[in-house]
Amino acid sequence: MADTPRKRKLKFAEKELEVLTEECCQHHDELFGKAALNVPDSAEKQIWQEIQEKVNSLGVSHRSVDELKKRWYDLRSQTKERVAERLREMRGTGGGPSSIPPPTPLEERVEETLELESVTGFGELDTSEPGTSTGEYHVICLYPHQCHTPTHHVHRGMHNQDSSISE
Repeated sequence: MADTPRKRKLKFAEKELEVLTEECCQHHDELFGKAALNVPDSAEKQIWQEIQEKVNSLGVSHRSVDELKKRWYDLRSQTKERVAERLREMRGTGGGPSSIPPPTPLEERVEETLELESVTGFGELDTSEPGTSTGEYHVICLYPHQCHTPTHHVHRGMHNQDSSISE
C-alpha cells in the first residue's frame, strides 16, 4: 500500500465563522454561562447539532460538532490575545497611533463573550483607598458601546458574577 498524503480540510470561510460566532453568542449562556450548569447534556448536544446544521448549510465544507467547538475555542483564545495586546499598548507610554490594527466586527462580537478578568486577571485591581474595605477601579473598555458600567466596586476579596467583588 502506498502512503497517500492526508488531505487537509478547507480553512473556515468568513461566512462560516460569522454563523458560528453568531450562534455561539446567541446560545452563550446555555453552552458556557451560568445556565450551562442546568442544561442537560442532551440539550447542549442539540444546540451544537443545530449550529452544525447552520454552518454546514452554507455548503463550504462539512464540519463536525467537534471541529466547530475547537474552532470556537480557538477563536475566543485568539481574540483574548488580541484584546490583551491592545490593553498592554493602551497602558504603555509614548502616545502616537496604535500599532495594533483595529478589531474586526467578528472579533468585536467574540469579545462580547469574554469576561474582563479572563483577559487581565485579577491582579490588575487597584483600589482607590488603600487600607479600606471598599474602593473603586475603572475598567478600560476597548469598545465603549459594550461597556455597561464604567466603574466596578471592590469589597475585600472574592469576585462574583455581577461585576462586583464581595467579602
